Amino acid sequence: MLDTAIIGGGVCGLSLSRSLSAVGADYQLFEARDRLGGRVLSVPAGPTRVDLGPTWFWPVTQPLMSRLVDELELASFAQHDDGPIMVLSHPNKTPERYRGDTGLHGGGLRLVGGMGSLVDALAGAVPRERVHLGHVLEAVELDDAKVLLRFARGDGGLTVEARRVVLALPPRLLAENVRFTPELPAPLRQAMTATPTWMAAQAKAVLTYRQPSWREDGLSGNAFVTHGQAVFGEIFDASDPLHGLSALGAFLALPAGARARFAAELGDLLSRAPAPLALTTIQLLAQLKTPEALAALEAGFASPHVEVRISALAEL
Repeated sequence: MLDTAIIGGGVCGLSLSRSLSAVGADYQLFEARDRLGGRVLSVPAGPTRVDLGPTWFWPVTQPLMSRLVDELELASFAQHDDGPIMVLSHPNKTPERYRGDTGLHGGGLRLVGGMGSLVDALAGAVPRERVHLGHVLEAVELDDAKVLLRFARGDGGLTVEARRVVLALPPRLLAENVRFTPELPAPLRQAMTATPTWMAAQAKAVLTYRQPSWREDGLSGNAFVTHGQAVFGEIFDASDPLHGLSALGAFLALPAGARARFAAELGDLLSRAPAPLALTTIQLLAQLKTPEALAALEAGFASPHVEVRISALAEL
C-alpha cells in the first residue's frame, strides 16, 4: 500500500513531491493532464517562452513563492510598468492617457523563460517513476485505515490504495467532479462549490512584435479597453528583454462561448491591422479554457485580473 498519494501535478503538487523526495518518503503523484504544471502554461515564442497562465509573483505578499524561486535559483525580472496607461472607452475615440506612477502590477516579478521554468525545476527534482500522467481522479473512498482512489485512464480504470491522500486541486473541481464515500458533509461541499478558482474564467493571448514601439514612445504597454466591442480587455507588456523578445500580453474580453469561434479569425484580423500594429510574427496564443472554466463563467466567477478604478488614475 502506498504511503502518500498526491493528486494534482501543478505547482502545489510538484512542490510537495519535491519535499517528500528530499526526505526519501514513499509517494506517487497523479496528474489528469498529459503534462505537468496545472494552470501554469508557458509556450515557445522566439528565443524564449511566454505565459498563458500565471505570469507574475510578488515577493512581499508571496514569501513562500519567493523562497521557492530562490531555492531553485531561478532568474527573475521586474514587470515593465514605466510610462502612461492607455484607456479606450469607446471604439471610435482616441485612447486617453493616464499617469503610470500607480505601480499597476504592484512590484510583480516574472521568471526568465516564463513560469514554466518553475515547473521544469520542480519536476526535475521529482523522480520520473513517481509521476503518473493521464490519471483522472473519479472517486475517493475512505476504508478504515486506508483510502481507495479510483482513476480513469486511457487503458481503463485503476484503483490505488494509500494511507494518506493530498488533493492538490481547486476545491470546486473536486466537489463537482469527484465522488466521495462517505459523502462530504453538505456545508463542506457547498463551501467547496462556492470557492472560486482564481482566474479560472480568464484566457490570454500574446502577440510578438518586431520592436517594442510602445516603449520607444515612452508608454508602459498597459492598457484597458472598456467598451462593449472589446476583444482584449486588459493589455500589458509581455516582453523579455533578456532574450530580445518584444511582446504584448492581453486578457480576452470576449465571452467564453465566443472564444473558440473567434480564435480562428483573430490571426487574420491582426495581420491586416494598420501599420503601427503590424507584427513580424503573429502568435495567437489564446488559451481556450476548459469546460470547468466555462462553468466558472456561468457561475459568475469571472473577474478582471487587476482591479483598477480607472477614475482613480490621474489623467495626463
